[in-house]
Amino acid sequence: MISSPLVRQRDAWVQGLPHKGPAIMVDKVIEHAAASVKAQLTVTPDNIYVRNGLFQVAGLIEHIAQTVALHKVIEAAEKKTTAKKGYLTAIRTLNVEQDIPIGSSIITEIFILMDLGKAIKAKSISRIDHQMIGTSEMLFMIQD
Repeated sequence: MISSPLVRQRDAWVQGLPHKGPAIMVDKVIEHAAASVKAQLTVTPDNIYVRNGLFQVAGLIEHIAQTVALHKVIEAAEKKTTAKKGYLTAIRTLNVEQDIPIGSSIITEIFILMDLGKAIKAKSISRIDHQMIGTSEMLFMIQD
């Protein structure tokens, strides 16, 4: 894995995301490489996806989607270009193995299975304390 200086510059990559403020579902990018990225989210009590002390599945989906977006944001920044916005278009598979309580640090690793420029197929593995809590395969479309 390559960890460019941009990985450590949160302000730089957050600006590339279409979401702002409390809708940001990534705290930290851990690693970035040509076909993968690893990011972290610590679930706080004020997270917009927390209900009854648990992080909702919709929040995990958003965390995964934003991690995929960060892969493209960092890739574009390294090429000195601007990343185009992308949209989650399909969830092919989604398996969530356990509830996610407040205080959990979710680490999600994304593997880009296919990147056709305007379409991306990605696989994710999410873990808490090295224990797998979920997997997915999602499709994204990139805006012109």
